[in-house]
Amino acid sequence: MTKLLLGVPIEIGGEEVIICRDSIGSQALTTSRESEVYTLIEGPREDGRPAIYIDEEELKSMRDSYPGIKVYGLWQLLFANNAVPLGTDVIVFDLGQDRGLFLRLDPEGDLHDPRSIRLSSEYADNFISELPDYDLADASRISVDNIELVLPAKPAYTRQELFEKQRHDQTKRWYIVASICGLIVFATAIYNYAMFTLYNANMATYRAKQVQRDELETKFSELQREHLAKWPDNSVVLSKISALLSYDSGLSTAPEGETKVGFTTFHRFLTSKNLSFDPAKKVSGIESELTPHLSYVLRIAQSDESGGKK
Repeated sequence: MTKLLLGVPIEIGGEEVIICRDSIGSQALTTSRESEVYTLIEGPREDGRPAIYIDEEELKSMRDSYPGIKVYGLWQLLFANNAVPLGTDVIVFDLGQDRGLFLRLDPEGDLHDPRSIRLSSEYADNFISELPDYDLADASRISVDNIELVLPAKPAYTRQELFEKQRHDQTKRWYIVASICGLIVFATAIYNYAMFTLYNANMATYRAKQVQRDELETKFSELQREHLAKWPDNSVVLSKISALLSYDSGLSTAPEGETKVGFTTFHRFLTSKNLSFDPAKKVSGIESELTPHLSYVLRIAQSDESGGKK
C-alpha cells in the first residue's frame, strides 16, 4: 500500500500535486485559533456532507515552497474518491504509528449519514484530546492507494486567488459580452448597409419607372390631343376635286399660297393654261381667280360637315 504523503509533491492521476491538511464541518471553525484563517475550498455536498476548509497560511506556505503546483485538501481528496468509510463515530487516517487525523461524527445521529459529521482534527500518541476516554482501536481506519485516486474537480485557492480568479472571470465575461455586443453591432451595420444598398437599388428602379411613367403620360397626353373625336368625312371635298379633274385632267396643286397637306384647311389648285371656262361655274363651292398666265387658281374650303362621323 503506497503512503499518501502530505505537504510534499506527489503524483495523482498523472499530475503532480500537493495534499494538505484541511478541516471539515462548521465546528472546525469554532475550535480554530485566532491566528488561523480558513478558506472554503468545497461547499456542502448534496448528500449532506459539510463544507471543507483549509488554513490560509498553510496554503500560502505551499504556494511559496512549490509555486505552480496545485494544492488539494486531504478530506477533499478522500471524499472525492468515496474513501471515507462511514459507520462509526470516529474515522481515522493514519499519518504514522501513533499519530494521524480523524473525523468526529455525532454519536446520537445516523453514523452512515454524512450530515452527522461534526468536525475533523489531529491526534498524537494515540490520544484524542477531544475524546480522552476513546479507544482508537474502535475507530474505522482509511486506507488508500494513491495510484487509483482521482483528483477533485477544483483545487484549493487562497482568498486573494479567489478574488483574482473571480475578477478574471468577471473580466472574461465582460469581454464575452463586449464581443457579443460588437458582433451584434457589426451584424447590424452589415444588415443596415445591405438594406441601404437594397433600398437605393429599389429607389433607382422606382425613379426609372417614375420617369418612364411620366414619359408615357406625356405621350398619352399628346395622343389625346391628336385624338379625333369623329372619324373624318372628306367626301364633299373629294367629290369637288373629282368633279374638277373630270373637267380638267391637267389640274395640279398650286405651288405656293395657303396650300397644306390634308383636308383640314383650304385646298388650292392650279388649272391648265388657256382653260376655256371658269371651273367655279361648273362646280359649286369653289372660288376661282384668273392669273396672268391665263390659268385659274381654285380654292376649295373645308366644309363644316366634313369634320367626320362619330
